[in-house]
Amino acid sequence: MEKEQLHKCPRCGNLTTLRLEHEHEIEEDFYDEYNYNGTFGYNCYYIFSCTSCNRVSIYAYFFTNPVDEKISELDLIYPVVKDASYYLPKKVKKNYLEAKKVQNISAVSFAILIRKSLEQICRDKNAKGSNLSSMIKDLSKREILPRKMTELATLIRHLGNVSAHDSYPVDFWDVDLLDELFHFITDYIYVIDRRVEEIKGKWGIDRTSHNKGYNL
Repeated sequence: MEKEQLHKCPRCGNLTTLRLEHEHEIEEDFYDEYNYNGTFGYNCYYIFSCTSCNRVSIYAYFFTNPVDEKISELDLIYPVVKDASYYLPKKVKKNYLEAKKVQNISAVSFAILIRKSLEQICRDKNAKGSNLSSMIKDLSKREILPRKMTELATLIRHLGNVSAHDSYPVDFWDVDLLDELFHFITDYIYVIDRRVEEIKGKWGIDRTSHNKGYNL
């Protein structure tokens, strides 16, 4: 593996030089879901540091060595990059993608735009209120947001407000957390129920499944 490679850093988003800090090869055993057909492969893990932001990213190549020993041949396993789910309403997704464009450029802009994305979720759910705080309370009252999700939404609102008005706004270390909090909320509101219905549909499980011997 080349010690230094030109590649887009997944942490700061710059096209820059990533420096190989450590590589590790390990032999691992693999089995199917029934513990049959055991095989083994050599998995290779690589830790790179960014010469621009100094943060690390971890890549892996499974079963064998990469073909041409380029980062482009590897799988990024850290940081975990989550995209907008296709379950999101169009306007919510549009707002979120606008925030993602500046995630690695301006932490302040990202915090403000992710707050705007949260506001769009409230509108999508017909939340009542003259401001984001009152809309979050309305979603909580209607049990669209349970208590913990209400706390997460309030944190996003607060950090967005701080970024817009405070002398000490969020920094890049807060950006990943904000993104994670937003995904928790969207997964709860838009994704989980849809995925459960898809799985139940695939296996023919319905509301009367307990009468057919299923235990959900």
